[in-house]
Amino acid sequence: MNRPRLTSRFFVFFAVLSLLSTLSVAAVSAFLASSAEGERLAQIGTWGWALIISVLPLSMLIWTWRDRRTLPRDGDLEIEIDAPQQLSIHEEHESQLNWLDVSQSGRLASENGRIELFDHRDSHLELLFSISEPTVKLRPRQLGYAKIDAIEARAHSRWDLWTYDFKVPLRPPLGLRVHPSTETCPEETFVELARRAGLLRLGARRQAHSRAAETYVSSREWQVGDQRRHLDVRKSARFQKPMTKEFEALHEHHLVVALDSGRGLMGMSGESRVCERYISAALAAIESALRAGDRVTFVSHAGQNRFTVGRERSLRAFDSLFRGTEHVNPTEEECDYQKLAAEIERVAGARSIVLVLTDAHRPSVQAVLAQALQRLAHRHLVALATLEPDELDVDHLALSIEQIDSASLGNLVFALELNEQLDLFRRRLLTQGGIVFTAPEKYWLSAVQKLYATLRVSARA
Repeated sequence: MNRPRLTSRFFVFFAVLSLLSTLSVAAVSAFLASSAEGERLAQIGTWGWALIISVLPLSMLIWTWRDRRTLPRDGDLEIEIDAPQQLSIHEEHESQLNWLDVSQSGRLASENGRIELFDHRDSHLELLFSISEPTVKLRPRQLGYAKIDAIEARAHSRWDLWTYDFKVPLRPPLGLRVHPSTETCPEETFVELARRAGLLRLGARRQAHSRAAETYVSSREWQVGDQRRHLDVRKSARFQKPMTKEFEALHEHHLVVALDSGRGLMGMSGESRVCERYISAALAAIESALRAGDRVTFVSHAGQNRFTVGRERSLRAFDSLFRGTEHVNPTEEECDYQKLAAEIERVAGARSIVLVLTDAHRPSVQAVLAQALQRLAHRHLVALATLEPDELDVDHLALSIEQIDSASLGNLVFALELNEQLDLFRRRLLTQGGIVFTAPEKYWLSAVQKLYATLRVSARA
């Protein structure tokens, strides 16, 4: 159990006072032994001074006990940190720190002494506290969601005779997701990525059409060319002439984001898990769709359906995905793409935009993917988005090799072979009506957002 501890200042003061008291009593005794008998008044004064000096250690103990009461107790203080909900892996953020007094006495306990906060190092996030100012610097360490409920602190009493280590709760708790780089993908770079994927071809534009969400406005007299399904039977009977309904057509799309949570996304990329990059991409696409007024369905699938959020318009419905629910973490089970396609078919309903997030570099799954997505591509606009890591980026490898050795040459040949296999798979899926979109790590999130914007325009064309 943690308890307040005495500091070295107390022991120094107490030792000095004890020594002073001992020397004073010894000096008084020597003085009285050598003084004349008639100097009674001097003896009384000397004894009084000795008594006062000897009481100092006791006074020190009382003073120490009262000083301990200036320490804050558990639950007296809370901290409020003005922090964002999202950060980029390369971004640092400095926030203000506010002390909240929740003690029963109604006074801020930190005013009676000094409180220092220890730097907090979470696996995803570092909190570095300033000593001179009430600020904290947030420094991301790896991708993913971090939640911090309390911070370790050390309280010093008013006279610094006591210290007490305790945890200060954060209200509200700090919940923050660290995303990959959010650097905007240049237009010329995205056009090149889209051209490579075949996104700009007319064949992809004809695969889906927007579904008009018709809102009734009023009724008017029927005219040649009006659809019979819009005939207003009640108004026609009332006015004894054909009446038709007028609607305001609001183009609405349905985005289905399917995340592969099988073992294909297991592993590490640097200090972060590979799956976190795909989860961030899913959140980026969902946010773009909701901002455009579309409905969104999210599906996490491995050997079976693990997690589904259906036809939502609010970003709050995807809080569990934002917080990194365990149902989206990859498992040892291989993703069953046939079952994934059947699940997408079940939740997609009418013609939809389907965005499948998976690693398509593996030749072992490309044939299965093409077969599974073939049926979907006939009814929906299907795009498969996959991350192109730096170790598979041929241009990056070619530029980074200054002195070619056997290891670097082997990496380049391996990357070329995988990219050639991926190009064959991309052409095969394109003939079926789907596309394979790859983007480098640097522009991953921005490219996925632009991909959905382009698909949305294609679906309306």
